[in-house]
Amino acid sequence: MSLRTRCLVVCLLMLLAACGTAPSGARAARGGSGGPSPTTTQGASVPPTTDPASPPPQPGAVPAPAPAPAVPTSAQLAGRRIVWSYPGPTPPEALLDAVREGRAAGVIFFGENTADPAALHSAVAALGAAQRESGVRSPLLLMTDGEGGV
Repeated sequence: MSLRTRCLVVCLLMLLAACGTAPSGARAARGGSGGPSPTTTQGASVPPTTDPASPPPQPGAVPAPAPAPAVPTSAQLAGRRIVWSYPGPTPPEALLDAVREGRAAGVIFFGENTADPAALHSAVAALGAAQRESGVRSPLLLMTDGEGGV
């Protein structure tokens, strides 16, 4: 497959990824329904409801705060639109770093990446491990080229 065709495929995939849904805040900013939004009340506070089946709180016990969602960096936001490819059977360290850092939406495999099933299995395992290390909740997209891939 020519470099021009590969570039076209990657550009089309990026375009399709960019057409996906926007974060809820962006939908609300455009006038769309962003779902429930946090509200604040002024004046009297409302006591929290408790589950009657749960044990009563212990005196002096402070509940652990829920972990705050991490705010993605600009590189991570841009990376959510990038689909990588690489030459040969083994993903390069730069690609694995991009996945670990949350700067990759996915990887497309071409014929040269899939010639050896054992090497492909190892590559998918390495990419999956890098994804788990990233802390990004979105799945890493793994794709194959229809003409020369699997």
